[in-house]
Amino acid sequence: VAVRPRILLIGSFPPPDSPIVGGIRTACDSLLASTLPDRWDLALIDSTMQSIPKPPLFRRILGATHRCGLYLKALFGGNPDAVVMFTAGGLGFVEKSLYAMLATMAGVPSLMWMVGGEFMTRNLKSPWYRRFAALLLRWPTLLLSPGPTWQRFYAQTFGIPKERCPTIESWIGDQTLFDVYRQPSSNTNAPVSIVFVGWIERAKGVFELISAASRLAVDPALPKFKITLIGGGGALQEAADLVDTLGLMHLVTLTGWISDVEKRETLTNADIFVLPTHAEGLPLAMLEAMVVGLPVITTPVGSIPDVVSDGNEGLLIPVGDIERLVGALADLLRNPAERERMGKAAKSRAASFSVETAVTQLDRVVRRAIHKS
Repeated sequence: VAVRPRILLIGSFPPPDSPIVGGIRTACDSLLASTLPDRWDLALIDSTMQSIPKPPLFRRILGATHRCGLYLKALFGGNPDAVVMFTAGGLGFVEKSLYAMLATMAGVPSLMWMVGGEFMTRNLKSPWYRRFAALLLRWPTLLLSPGPTWQRFYAQTFGIPKERCPTIESWIGDQTLFDVYRQPSSNTNAPVSIVFVGWIERAKGVFELISAASRLAVDPALPKFKITLIGGGGALQEAADLVDTLGLMHLVTLTGWISDVEKRETLTNADIFVLPTHAEGLPLAMLEAMVVGLPVITTPVGSIPDVVSDGNEGLLIPVGDIERLVGALADLLRNPAERERMGKAAKSRAASFSVETAVTQLDRVVRRAIHKS
């Protein structure tokens, strides 16, 4: 393998002023800021979603057609040693599977990184989709997995051996968070700060969280609290309307997307991180909250159970279960000692999720795939 192999990397590489943010862009930005460009000769193709909410289907097809032209030029004209691509599922999965097929025809190994939990959920629910996905998953040389849960999913659902699904640990995009040491507030009268970071969509459990807030707000036995929802998305206005309808404006704040500095400050001053999501790969926002020492309340979907064990780094609740969400929040609101114990465990668990650890693993896996091709 060449000292610096030529790698065609397909992911989220939009212009700096693009309003589209999220986990994949954060992950890709941090890759480019790591030692990866020193290890590989990179060619980049941007596959960022054009807008949120998603644009009409015909616009998405036009965008995919344009990217396919760029890909063909890079694949057959740039002579890459390997193709590495991120995909969140849906039509993007179909597009990236086509790229993997073309790479196979060209004799180039392809590595697909499935980062969207909806792919797992859809396959578990739909036999038709599962058969369709099985045909497409034949093409990538390797399927990169964020943890053992995804390896088991590929094995049990599609019969794909573990060796074809090497683990690449996810990483925390904002490396400055590793140096943050959150201190519990000395003001016992200050409201307990609860933070959510992610897309404001139904699939992230935002509406269950707002409903839970309305129930917690009327319990006189609980301490004062406030909830900050950081993120944008197609359901942002609907969520704001629900907060207004329930009269929770004094308790629940929707900020939209904010700067990394503002997010870091919010997490540092928070007490609890909550993400009652319906489907995930491994959420980077959760890892960022853990590494600053926040206990997490979340659901056992995707690779989350590989990182969070119930009662240790936080509390796991069933998807869509508002009763359990209310109970978990109430437990941590009442017990600052438990928040501190879980927060310390969370920080210790997340300490290994550095971008350089992931880059070293990825470099080794890619070089091995090139050597075998």
